[in-house]
Amino acid sequence: ARVRAPVDLTDVVPTVMDALGQRPRFPVHGESLLPHLLLDAPLRVPEAFAEIRLPYARLQAWRSGDRKVILDHQTGAASAFDLSTDPLERAPTPASEELLGEVGRWIDVHLAAPAISRDR
Repeated sequence: ARVRAPVDLTDVVPTVMDALGQRPRFPVHGESLLPHLLLDAPLRVPEAFAEIRLPYARLQAWRSGDRKVILDHQTGAASAFDLSTDPLERAPTPASEELLGEVGRWIDVHLAAPAISRDR
């Protein structure tokens, strides 16, 4: 089946574990896509996030629906795209402060380290 909503690689492990009837033994950021695929359940996190860190580049990309933002931490540039009118991402526009705030809040909530119990 094909998932049309934005998803990312963090959803692979939870999906495979769910398909095997297992639960991860450690905290994971993603979610199983099986309920969405099999039962048409809404995604818990309908956005996708990607990041690359190399000695010469650090890029982050966030997508929600038809909106996409790419942050270039080397240059400080933030480009926004409307994928409904520019699906090939050929006409970037500067990301607004409002949109950057939304991306920042999403990163703070979804990429924070999971709480780990020290009482083991």
